Amino acid sequence: MKLAILSMIATTLAAQGFNIITIRSGSQYQYQGLILNNDNVVVGSKGDTVDFVLNDDGTLGDTASKKWLTIKDSNFVLSDKSQDGFAINNGQLVYQSKANFGVCPSDNHIEYGVSCEGGLGLVLKVVGQKTVDTFTTGSSYTSTTTSKSTSKPTSTCTDDNNSGSGPTEAPSDVVPGKKFTLVAIHSGSQFQYTPIKKVDSHPHVFSVGGDEGSNLEVSFQDDKTSLVDSSGRGINLDSQTGELGNVAPFGRAPATPGFSIVDGDLAYNGGQGWSACPSGENKYSLALSECTGGTGIALKVIYI
Repeated sequence: MKLAILSMIATTLAAQGFNIITIRSGSQYQYQGLILNNDNVVVGSKGDTVDFVLNDDGTLGDTASKKWLTIKDSNFVLSDKSQDGFAINNGQLVYQSKANFGVCPSDNHIEYGVSCEGGLGLVLKVVGQKTVDTFTTGSSYTSTTTSKSTSKPTSTCTDDNNSGSGPTEAPSDVVPGKKFTLVAIHSGSQFQYTPIKKVDSHPHVFSVGGDEGSNLEVSFQDDKTSLVDSSGRGINLDSQTGELGNVAPFGRAPATPGFSIVDGDLAYNGGQGWSACPSGENKYSLALSECTGGTGIALKVIYI
């Protein structure tokens, strides 16, 4: 009887749920999400986000529409019939063992093989991967792990000398010197998949999206709890305002310790409570604190 129950559980929980962020450096498609336009999968942020479920047999479903995802005439589309051949390889979605997806600029739809005029190849980066129930047509999304929340946790900035206690043991996915970028996660909001940016005019606080600056690139130092940017300048979490940015350019202020990666997201002292805070017309600053008119976000780590 026990063996039968275990077998049934293994059969039920035999799938991976995830979302996709597109990667195409230097283009408008860098760090964008995938949404549905009628039955087509397209690059965009305003619409129904595709919630992928990959079954063990290589079939792919979308729990938002409760339909299958297939390749038809090179197009990535919804269907009432399943199609195998999908897989996750090196953190990206592949089909028939190949990462051969692209986007057609005319309407931003996703193609496999990129045969359209002006088409651009894309990496379909898997984010938020977790074990879920096997997908069937009409099934709902049921995760076996705690889903990501953008509500405020209890961790706060309390050390006046920027010497946060930090985790006692560095998580296994922290690799000193390995560069990564950060994108905001808040499903259904304007900040979904928005990159975190460094702006020269205010390096002490990073921006959530916007037209100014460049995408922030950071890495962990050898202590595995403090961060530096691509120029080697330390990352500071202001203990008074909660703003995240660079350390002062002069003096010997150390980078703030206490950072980690939890379930693929950047955390501080084990918790997450990041906000996109209004700082001007169509401008938002990044802080680990509540703010008037702010929106709670998670910070997804994307290795580069």
